[in-house]
Amino acid sequence: MTTPGARSPRRPRRYWLVASVALALVLPVVLFFYAELGQARLRDASAGLTASEWRQATVEELLRSLLDAEAAQRGFLLTEDKAYLAPFDPSVRRIPPLLDGLEASYRRAGSQAGLAAVRDLRLKCGMKLGELSGSLRLYGEFGRPAAIALVYTDLGKRTIDDIRATAAGLLTVETQIRAATTDTWVHGIRVTRALIVLATLLGMAFLVAFGLLLGRELRRREAEAVELDARNRELDQVVQERTRNLSALSSHLQHVREAEKAALARELHDELGGLLVAAKMDLVWLRRKLENGDAMLAERWNRVQKSLEQGVDLKRGIIENLRPTLLDNLGLVAALRWLVSESARRSGFKCRERYSEEDLADLDPEASIALYRIAQECLTNIMKHAQATEVEVELACTAADITLTVADNGRGIARHSIGLPQSYGIAGMRHRVSALGGAMSIAPRADGRGTVVRVTIPRVPATAGDAGT
Repeated sequence: MTTPGARSPRRPRRYWLVASVALALVLPVVLFFYAELGQARLRDASAGLTASEWRQATVEELLRSLLDAEAAQRGFLLTEDKAYLAPFDPSVRRIPPLLDGLEASYRRAGSQAGLAAVRDLRLKCGMKLGELSGSLRLYGEFGRPAAIALVYTDLGKRTIDDIRATAAGLLTVETQIRAATTDTWVHGIRVTRALIVLATLLGMAFLVAFGLLLGRELRRREAEAVELDARNRELDQVVQERTRNLSALSSHLQHVREAEKAALARELHDELGGLLVAAKMDLVWLRRKLENGDAMLAERWNRVQKSLEQGVDLKRGIIENLRPTLLDNLGLVAALRWLVSESARRSGFKCRERYSEEDLADLDPEASIALYRIAQECLTNIMKHAQATEVEVELACTAADITLTVADNGRGIARHSIGLPQSYGIAGMRHRVSALGGAMSIAPRADGRGTVVRVTIPRVPATAGDAGT
């Protein structure tokens, strides 16, 4: 028993769980952003290395272009063959764009030393190109000896040496840039690896913690599932017991209702029928005794006699609806024939009937009245809803069971409405069949028009208690 000031033992565990979840959510976000920052640095380093390689290749191409131009100039001056001058102009035209590219690249890289070296290189390249072009102009103006004299001076050699020295300085700058970039790359890779290791360790730690919590939660839910399953079994037993009780009660009420209908029909037949017949006989006798030729009196006698006859017919119809006398006196087949003929007469549809020739004298009375009521409900539904023009009624018997089939060519019944709670007629038929241990099916006809109701019950029906088990 805990004191009022005591803290619940589950609260620290709850706080630890919330803190763990919060840490599990925050740490991956922090690691993700830091990893993205490291990746950005690696991308910058990679771009820097690529730019450095390009600048180095550009410097080498610049030197080749100068050497190609110088070789073309000297070959022409020595041989006076103009074919040697073919690569001169392309080599000279290539040099300014290469210098512009180098200057722009160093400006993007933020290297002041590189920019100064490129400006110096541009100046010296201009001097070298001026010296080469000047020797060719001298050849054109004063002839080959003047141009050769200029070539043999050490001006061109000093200029090309200065250019090579400046290019070597640029390559040295590039070496420093690549070294710094490589250091940044290596540092970024190490940081990324450390982050990966840290993330892996944290992931494993969270995975172990989550596994422990999940196992505890699964055990708790398993215990709840076992408890819930036990409760469900208890509820199922209660529901099954109550279903059996309700099924037995419903079957008993149907039996009582049929017995009451039969008793009322007998009473109407015996008492009311006798009174009506006696009144009719007395009325006929009085008319013979009091006949005096008065037309008005004769009309009233006829009216009273007709009313008595209508009362007798009404009594007969009520008795047949309550309890068909043909079923008790002549059996199920005769009662079905009368029911079908009356339905066809009232509704106007054509009916084809097929009945088993087997003797049904041993058929249980409960089965007889159930099959009769089912056929009555089917024909009533056909007259009310189906708009059918043809109806088929078949009663087939075997040694084990009896099958009643009622089919029509009407508009049919929607499948979703068969099991609706409002379908009391169908529910009543199903209960009658299940109470006798039989089976019932409702389906469209093979041609797609109309409905087929098929009921099969055993020759020796099960009791209500057996049907419910």
